[in-house]
Amino acid sequence: MALIKDIKHQPWLAYLIILDGCTLMLVIFFNVMALGPGVHIGMFKNTTREISEEYSLDITLPGWTDVLLLLVFIWNGTFIIYSTSNICRRGFGLFIYIALSDVLTPFFYTTFLFAMLTNIGWVFAWCYHILPLAFVFNVAQTTLLCVALLAVHRCLHTHVTRMSGSQIHDVWLIRILVHNGIAIWTQWIFVNMLINLAQVMTYSGSVHQDIASTVSLTLFTMDTIGWFLAENSVLEKYVRFTASNYIINITATAAIVAKNCDMGNFSSRNSIFALAVSIMCALMVVCKLVLALWRHRQGSDSQYDRIMPSTATNSNIVITIPE
Repeated sequence: MALIKDIKHQPWLAYLIILDGCTLMLVIFFNVMALGPGVHIGMFKNTTREISEEYSLDITLPGWTDVLLLLVFIWNGTFIIYSTSNICRRGFGLFIYIALSDVLTPFFYTTFLFAMLTNIGWVFAWCYHILPLAFVFNVAQTTLLCVALLAVHRCLHTHVTRMSGSQIHDVWLIRILVHNGIAIWTQWIFVNMLINLAQVMTYSGSVHQDIASTVSLTLFTMDTIGWFLAENSVLEKYVRFTASNYIINITATAAIVAKNCDMGNFSSRNSIFALAVSIMCALMVVCKLVLALWRHRQGSDSQYDRIMPSTATNSNIVITIPE
């Protein structure tokens, strides 16, 4: 039995993880303030919901869909709590956050940090009616989250085979909390980005809102189909267990249909379009889950499913083996 005499931290990496956690708390704070309290104290001119109603479209989401943002923050908050807890956890002669640094890399945490900062920028631009700037912040956050998402998927796939059997729970925690947490946030921002695009086209340009809404729905449909094809072919071995984006897709499109139905506008082109896309997304998620479970049971990617003992070492570890 090995006794660990000296296990050292990597302070810069630990500080980066803690900084991510603090930044997420700031993001939640400003988003909550933008729902109403920030207006009362003079922080913002209007609430996010008031601005959405002022720049209304066929595809504007109803107020109750803000619960999706709550889900996003809970999911990502849980992921940050998991990452922070790894600073205190030890195993195999290392603190777990160091042992996982080939998967949850400094590049990943840094990219995620900048993605959160752009969200704060979006809140201020949106609440002060600067639609084009808000759209730019949405594009930036979507891009940064996609980069972070692809990086962490690729790193886990690359290093999963050397993670020990006793670390299998970390593999699944990363898949469930990190992969799906960032995926649901990315999709939420992407949907809002397309709505912002239609608003910019309508209220900052000369495009009729009906046409602008159709353009955004078309882009959403193209992205959804493209992603479905990619995640079940070339990207399948990386994103097999990532499906939280469909929560946003189905709920958002169904909410658009429900809102237009309540307004007596169900027979409009965009309502029918959104209904068709919602049904398509529901069928896609069923296919996605069935294929993922079947491939996992069949072991179609041995590297992805196999867990081997860890070979990680650290020069700062002093191990004594009693005779």
